[in-house]
Amino acid sequence: QCRTRMAHGVAPLPDANGGVNMKKITREFLMDMGYQFPRQLPDGRWIGVRKMLTTFGLFVGLNEIGNTSRYCCTQEHLADLMIDIATWDGKGDPPGMWIKHKGRGVDTLNPRWLEETKAELIGDK
Repeated sequence: QCRTRMAHGVAPLPDANGGVNMKKITREFLMDMGYQFPRQLPDGRWIGVRKMLTTFGLFVGLNEIGNTSRYCCTQEHLADLMIDIATWDGKGDPPGMWIKHKGRGVDTLNPRWLEETKAELIGDK
């Protein structure tokens, strides 16, 4: 069975008919793929957290070949993000101290994170 994702540079193998052999996504499948705390949002999309090179990613819209977007978070704010996403309904952005959202065509920064960072830099905290 091919259990790779295009998001990590490897495409799934085509099936005998030339199409991609898509699996039904389950919590167990995502955990096998290395995602922590996977869960299905009310709208049917799957989310999960995964360690990246220097940050953690909250991946949204997980499927066998990748994801639709991700939110980046530092180790410092990971515990808070995990609490916030446990109740996130998938509408808008998740609460919490994520840094950047990638995947809408334009990267967006979290206004809350920007304010906290600005306050730290100028000593208003």
